Amino acid sequence: DLVVEILSPSTLKMDLLYKLNKYLEAGVGEYWIIDPEEKTVSVNVLKDGRYVLFQYAAQAALRSAAIPGFTLEVKSIFPD
Repeated sequence: DLVVEILSPSTLKMDLLYKLNKYLEAGVGEYWIIDPEEKTVSVNVLKDGRYVLFQYAAQAALRSAAIPGFTLEVKSIFPD
């Protein structure tokens, strides 16, 4: 299971609190939060009933636990 959210000022609180808790309750294995303002990706990976957070900046490459072998250069999702 993988959910990807893109933050916007109007849904910030809902994405960071409400949805995160709902996805945790539903057992979603991986939840990405893309922040276009900060040019970061937060990856929450479900482990032992709670999310473990990994933060990736624009110069990093992230790997998905939900999609084995998948790697993403974070800078590739943000315009110059």
